[in-house]
Amino acid sequence: MKVGGLGDVAGSLPDALRALPAEPDVRLMLPLHGGFDSRDLGLRLIASFGMLGYTREWKVQVYETVASGSPVYFVSGDGIDPDGPVYRPSAAADGPKYLFFSLAALEFCRQIGWRPDIIHANDWHTAFAVYALKQRYGSEPFWTETGSLQTIHNLPYQGQGAESALPEFDLPLSADPCVPEWARGFPLALGISAADKVNTVSPGYAWEILTHDHGAGLDPLLTARRDDLSGILNGIDTESWNPTTDAYLAHRFDLSRLADRAKNKLALQAELGLGASAAVPLLAMIGRIDVQKGVDVALAALVLSLDLAWSVVFLGTGDPALEAAILEFCRQYPDRARAILTYDGPLAHRIYAGADALLIPSRYEPCGLTQMFGMRYGCLPIARAAGGLTDTIVDDGNGGDGTGFLVPGMSEPEFSEGMRRALRVYKDKKTWKRMQRNAMKQDFSWRASARLYLDLYRQIHSIRQAERNRMAGKQTRDVR
Repeated sequence: MKVGGLGDVAGSLPDALRALPAEPDVRLMLPLHGGFDSRDLGLRLIASFGMLGYTREWKVQVYETVASGSPVYFVSGDGIDPDGPVYRPSAAADGPKYLFFSLAALEFCRQIGWRPDIIHANDWHTAFAVYALKQRYGSEPFWTETGSLQTIHNLPYQGQGAESALPEFDLPLSADPCVPEWARGFPLALGISAADKVNTVSPGYAWEILTHDHGAGLDPLLTARRDDLSGILNGIDTESWNPTTDAYLAHRFDLSRLADRAKNKLALQAELGLGASAAVPLLAMIGRIDVQKGVDVALAALVLSLDLAWSVVFLGTGDPALEAAILEFCRQYPDRARAILTYDGPLAHRIYAGADALLIPSRYEPCGLTQMFGMRYGCLPIARAAGGLTDTIVDDGNGGDGTGFLVPGMSEPEFSEGMRRALRVYKDKKTWKRMQRNAMKQDFSWRASARLYLDLYRQIHSIRQAERNRMAGKQTRDVR
């Protein structure tokens, strides 16, 4: 069901946690989205129950399968359209589904008698669970020791409109004075306010969202929770993304066989119809076609750099207006540009393995995975100095000890100048290969991040235990 970076995280972090020496009991819960092909998963129904709403009883079914030796649960029932997509065009349309899912996930734990130490919610869609845990269930004996973590993957997506679903399950608007009046029902604001700890997906983004420019209106709330806010860099699945074993590549390679990487470039150029040439730098932009990603900036910067030799490929899908702009760009420069406006996983692997540099002019970037994939395959990023990009890319000013190129500003001329700087280095093959090797040596696996998450879980668990002891002491004093 992967449709973006959150899919990478949900698919990789549980396995990385289970691989730690502590061997935590990690269980993944997902909605059984419409159109999902479950034929090969061996799903079995393990729970069926009702949840009372304001107007009706909502029926819930939970199915189980096993992945990497641990349970994965799929929630189905009245609140989830069996024919619906993962995401609808608006949070208002998706609000009832994700509120139903979040509450059903909590109730399911009670149904099977599994009392988790931590509920880890991601983005606005499951922030409902964090809010309900504190607002409704916090005083119940079953939940008194359960803590919560709210992870922010993309702050501006706060679930605006989803608040219309709250009355059905008798959940009030937030009374937290730090939550802005206009956001008192937005799920992400509710989760940030209610969680024991809050984190983002990179240290850089954790700092940026405290500012007015990047706080998306919630910077006062986040500032109030500064002591509970941290950033943990996302990792990548280094087994699936491994140029040494990648089945999608025409020629596999590693640090000692960069000459074989060059063969992938020629094969990719031929596949795209760009004309095979090792001398012409091949640029790439991979991912969601979105204003956040700076697609418009990339197109304008390329036009400003027409005096240089380069070709470019775009892969991704998203905003129809930006897709149209990319197609028009390709029409104007047919000898230089190609666009594949869809999600194509195997082609993404081939592009990372064959392109020379990645264009990442993001207006903001909570973490970013594309730069990690690129560096693992020797494709050097040219990126805006923002969020997780600054945490993962080393720019030493062209001395050859870096892993990519960071552009401090957001303007089109500034990004064009960043491209020019990279392409000047590209002409120095010795320096470029040194940078490629530096990039490929970086460890972007989930191992280090999983240890940091486990430490954060333990901090939350300590908070809940301290709260339990405090309440027990209070009850003893009240009895006396």
